[in-house]
Amino acid sequence: MLTKLEDQILMSVWKFKGQGYGINIFQHLNKINDKRITLGVVYDVLERMSKNGYVETLMGEPTPIRGGMRKKYYQITNEGITELIRSKEINDKIMDGFQELVQNYKLNQNSKKSI
Repeated sequence: MLTKLEDQILMSVWKFKGQGYGINIFQHLNKINDKRITLGVVYDVLERMSKNGYVETLMGEPTPIRGGMRKKYYQITNEGITELIRSKEINDKIMDGFQELVQNYKLNQNSKKSI
């Protein structure tokens, strides 16, 4: 089962459509999350998911801007998509009834305001 961070990283890799690399995935995650995620953690998770077969890496061309270094791009694999679907299905089961929770919470909060 994937962790929440692994879910987020795999979805980010998918959204970048093969143009995702460590820095832009890191920036995207920090834009959408309340908690700050470190670049090292992102690379650790990407490396682990690569070993598990959930992502594959492709090396870009060397660029003068990067001192001749190449970017490592990540792309989600079929195994990664399968695992992401399984994780979403589990999360949906866990979150079943969530809308009722939200409605009850809002009703409770509104009744407290009117007192």
